Amino acid sequence: MNSAVLLIMFALLGLMMFFQIRTQKKRFNQQQQMRANLAPGNRVMTTGGLFGTVVDIDREEGTIDLEVSEGVVVTYHLSAISTIAGSEQAAAEAEETEQVSEDSDQPAETAETSATEPKQN
Repeated sequence: MNSAVLLIMFALLGLMMFFQIRTQKKRFNQQQQMRANLAPGNRVMTTGGLFGTVVDIDREEGTIDLEVSEGVVVTYHLSAISTIAGSEQAAAEAEETEQVSEDSDQPAETAETSATEPKQN
């Protein structure tokens, strides 16, 4: 009996690990494809939330130059680019993130909702 329970627990653990690794691999491949399709003129968002327009890409060095304001060009590593702004991929990622937050047990409280809703005692 005890060995059957242990076997089932290890099987479930193995399945969870398999699906987690599969999801991470899929996400990694999507990021690699997005970075491979970058071209000058694309509007992108970095992992830090900075938006800019691609000016130049040096794939050998692994860097990208972004114009964040007129005449202001900053250099980032290619891995710092998270999404291409305005693309279908960015919209799908935003929708996926929104769906995850809706599925969570605790509702997200924003400053706007907490300020407008009366407190109940």
